[in-house]
Amino acid sequence: MAILKAREIRQQSDAELRKKLNELKLELLRQRAQKSQAQAKLKIREIKRTIARIKTILHERKMQESKKQENKNKTNAQTKSKA
Repeated sequence: MAILKAREIRQQSDAELRKKLNELKLELLRQRAQKSQAQAKLKIREIKRTIARIKTILHERKMQESKKQENKNKTNAQTKSKA
């Protein structure tokens, strides 16, 4: 499983990111089963970091969307109060 950088993650859609997130979680479980190997420990760290990056970017998108909606609602409320 390739480790994704933030710029690569941002280029993907939400659906793709959710799918990738599920794949990474499964990979993390597999790697934890092989925990005794030193290489597996490094792989676990990278997988956890990639999961965190994906979750962060999904959260950023969600916050941007809610902020847009909030601004739209404010604009509509101001328009109605002026009329």
